[in-house]
Amino acid sequence: MVRLAALVTVILSVLLAGCSGASSSAPTPSAGGTSAAASAPAVQQVTFRVPTMVCSHNCWPAVREALQKQPGVAEITLAPQKEEVPIDNPLVTVKLNGTFDADQAIQAIAAAGFAKATVEP
Repeated sequence: MVRLAALVTVILSVLLAGCSGASSSAPTPSAGGTSAAASAPAVQQVTFRVPTMVCSHNCWPAVREALQKQPGVAEITLAPQKEEVPIDNPLVTVKLNGTFDADQAIQAIAAAGFAKATVEP
Protein backbone atom coordinates (compact mmCIF):
# COMPACT_ATOMS: atom_id res chain seq x y z
CA MET A 1 0.00 0.00 0.00
CA VAL A 2 2.86 2.37 0.83
CA ARG A 3 4.45 1.56 -2.52
CA LEU A 4 1.21 2.40 -4.34
CA ALA A 5 0.94 5.69 -2.44
CA ALA A 6 4.54 6.54 -3.38
CA LEU A 7 3.86 5.75 -7.04
CA VAL A 8 0.72 7.90 -7.05
CA THR A 9 2.68 10.75 -5.44
CA VAL A 10 5.40 10.53 -8.11
CA ILE A 11 2.89 10.42 -10.94
CA LEU A 12 1.01 13.41 -9.57
CA SER A 13 4.21 15.40 -9.08
CA VAL A 14 5.25 14.69 -12.67
CA LEU A 15 1.85 15.70 -13.99
CA LEU A 16 1.67 18.87 -11.88
CA ALA A 17 5.30 19.98 -12.24
CA GLY A 18 5.80 18.92 -15.83
CA CYS A 19 7.89 16.04 -16.98
CA SER A 20 11.32 17.58 -17.35
CA GLY A 21 11.29 19.97 -14.43
CA ALA A 22 13.96 21.79 -16.42
CA SER A 23 14.31 25.42 -17.16
CA SER A 24 15.44 26.74 -20.49
CA SER A 25 18.79 27.80 -19.09
CA ALA A 26 22.00 27.02 -20.90
CA PRO A 27 23.71 23.70 -20.23
CA THR A 28 26.55 23.57 -17.77
CA PRO A 29 30.03 22.85 -19.09
CA SER A 30 31.59 19.47 -18.47
CA ALA A 31 33.61 18.84 -15.32
CA GLY A 32 37.16 20.11 -15.31
CA GLY A 33 36.42 22.98 -17.68
CA THR A 34 37.67 21.02 -20.68
CA SER A 35 35.75 20.43 -23.86
CA ALA A 36 33.58 17.34 -23.85
CA ALA A 37 34.01 16.87 -27.60
CA ALA A 38 35.12 13.39 -28.55
CA SER A 39 35.58 11.40 -31.71
CA ALA A 40 34.82 7.70 -32.12
CA PRO A 41 38.43 6.52 -32.52
CA ALA A 42 39.41 7.97 -29.12
CA VAL A 43 36.13 7.20 -27.29
CA GLN A 44 33.84 4.27 -28.11
CA GLN A 45 31.01 5.47 -25.87
CA VAL A 46 29.96 8.51 -23.87
CA THR A 47 27.74 8.51 -20.78
CA PHE A 48 25.62 11.52 -19.92
CA ARG A 49 24.02 12.34 -16.58
CA VAL A 50 20.66 14.02 -17.24
CA PRO A 51 19.40 14.97 -13.74
CA THR A 52 16.24 16.67 -15.00
CA MET A 53 15.08 13.52 -16.85
CA VAL A 54 12.59 12.15 -14.31
CA CYS A 55 10.16 9.88 -16.15
CA SER A 56 10.45 7.01 -18.58
CA HIS A 57 7.28 7.79 -20.54
CA ASN A 58 7.97 11.31 -21.82
CA CYS A 59 11.39 12.47 -20.62
CA TRP A 60 13.49 9.47 -21.67
CA PRO A 61 12.03 9.34 -25.22
CA ALA A 62 12.66 13.08 -25.67
CA VAL A 63 16.29 12.76 -24.53
CA ARG A 64 16.79 9.68 -26.73
CA GLU A 65 15.34 11.49 -29.75
CA ALA A 66 17.61 14.51 -29.21
CA LEU A 67 20.65 12.23 -29.07
CA GLN A 68 19.59 10.13 -32.08
CA LYS A 69 19.79 13.26 -34.23
CA GLN A 70 23.49 13.73 -33.40
CA PRO A 71 26.15 12.57 -35.87
CA GLY A 72 28.18 9.52 -34.84
CA VAL A 73 25.51 7.89 -32.66
CA ALA A 74 25.14 4.13 -33.06
CA GLU A 75 23.07 3.18 -30.00
CA ILE A 76 21.50 4.91 -26.98
CA THR A 77 20.62 3.17 -23.74
CA LEU A 78 19.16 4.26 -20.42
CA ALA A 79 20.87 2.87 -17.32
CA PRO A 80 18.94 0.19 -15.44
CA GLN A 81 16.25 1.55 -13.13
CA LYS A 82 14.83 0.16 -9.88
CA GLU A 83 11.28 0.75 -11.14
CA GLU A 84 9.70 1.86 -14.41
CA VAL A 85 8.70 5.27 -12.99
CA PRO A 86 10.40 7.47 -11.82
CA ILE A 87 13.88 7.46 -13.32
CA ASP A 88 16.21 7.01 -10.36
CA ASN A 89 19.43 6.58 -12.32
CA PRO A 90 19.50 9.32 -15.02
CA LEU A 91 22.51 7.97 -16.93
CA VAL A 92 22.32 7.64 -20.70
CA THR A 93 25.05 5.81 -22.59
CA VAL A 94 25.71 6.59 -26.23
CA LYS A 95 27.70 4.08 -28.29
CA LEU A 96 29.53 5.78 -31.12
CA ASN A 97 30.24 4.89 -34.73
CA GLY A 98 31.85 8.06 -35.99
CA THR A 99 32.74 11.60 -35.08
CA PHE A 100 30.68 12.77 -32.11
CA ASP A 101 30.57 16.14 -30.34
CA ALA A 102 29.42 15.75 -26.73
CA ASP A 103 29.08 19.52 -26.29
CA GLN A 104 26.62 19.63 -29.20
CA ALA A 105 24.78 16.66 -27.71
CA ILE A 106 24.46 18.47 -24.36
CA GLN A 107 23.07 21.50 -26.21
CA ALA A 108 20.55 19.24 -28.00
CA ILE A 109 19.49 17.68 -24.69
CA ALA A 110 19.03 21.19 -23.23
CA ALA A 111 17.04 22.31 -26.29
CA ALA A 112 14.73 19.32 -25.69
CA GLY A 113 14.03 20.75 -22.21
CA PHE A 114 16.60 18.97 -20.06
CA ALA A 115 19.17 21.42 -18.74
CA LYS A 116 22.17 20.51 -16.60
CA ALA A 117 23.21 17.39 -18.54
CA THR A 118 26.89 16.54 -18.10
CA VAL A 119 29.35 13.99 -19.42
CA GLU A 120 30.25 11.34 -16.85
CA PRO A 121 33.97 10.75 -16.32
